[in-house]
Amino acid sequence: AEGIIKNRQIRRLVTQGSLTWFLHIFLDHYMEYPLAPFQEEMIYLAESDQYDTVVVMAFRESGKSTILNVGYPLWAVLGEQQKKCVVIISKTQVQARAHFTNIKQELESNKLLASDLGPFRTDEDVWGTCSLELQHVGAKIISASRGQSIRGLRNNEYRPDLIICDDLEDTSHQTKEEREILYRWYIDEVMPIGTEGTKYIVLGNLIHRKGLLLELRNRIRDGKQPRAIFRAYPFLDANGQCLWPQKFPGKRSVNKLLENLPWETRA
Repeated sequence: AEGIIKNRQIRRLVTQGSLTWFLHIFLDHYMEYPLAPFQEEMIYLAESDQYDTVVVMAFRESGKSTILNVGYPLWAVLGEQQKKCVVIISKTQVQARAHFTNIKQELESNKLLASDLGPFRTDEDVWGTCSLELQHVGAKIISASRGQSIRGLRNNEYRPDLIICDDLEDTSHQTKEEREILYRWYIDEVMPIGTEGTKYIVLGNLIHRKGLLLELRNRIRDGKQPRAIFRAYPFLDANGQCLWPQKFPGKRSVNKLLENLPWETRA
C-alpha cells in the first residue's frame, strides 16, 4: 500500500478502478476503523453496474454517508464510472450546504487528492444551489435540498447521471399525508431528472415503518423497479451481534450507542 501511495501513476490507476482503494488512499483520515462486511457490500453496490437504484437503510454512525455521500461522488466522477453530472439531494438547505462544504474542503485541504484531481472551481447560483466543477474531466457535483426545484438540473449537455438522496425524511413525527407527499415527490420529481444509465443512491435511517425507504423496498420487492436493490443494516443482527465490531468492540461501547438509538435500528 505504501508503494502505491508514493507512485502517482500506480496510485491513479488503482484508485480509478476501485472505490475501496480511493477511500483508503485519498480519504484515509475518514477510515479510522477497518471496514466491516456490510460496508464492503455498500461499496460493491456503488461500483456495480448491475443496479440502477441502491436503497440503503443503516444505523447512525454506520459510515454510510462517508462512503456513499463523500467518497463515492468523487470516485464516480474521477474513477472508471466517469459520471458527468452528480446531484446530491438533502432534506434541508443547511444539510445541502454542509455536504457541499465537506467535498469542497476535501479538495482544498487534501493535498494528495488535489494534486491528482484538480483544477476545479466552485460557484453558487441565485437559488442557493451549490455546485463544484471539476473542469479537467468536464464534470459537476451539485448539492440541492428537498425544497428546491430540481427539474432542469444539468451540466451543459449532461443530465444527472448519479443522484444521491441522503436522509430525506424528517426525524420528527410525520403524518401519513407528509409521508405520501415525500414518496410522490421522489417518484414524480427525483426519478425523472435522470436518464438511461443514471444511478440512484438513497440513504437513510429507519424513521417510520411506512417511510420512504420501506416504501421503496416494497416497490422493489413488488417488481415495480427492476435493476434495484434494497439493503438494511441494523446496528445489531438477529443474533444480537454488532455489525461493526471493529468500531464497537465491546459491550460497553455497544450499550453506549444503543442508548441513543431507536429500537427500530435493531434487527
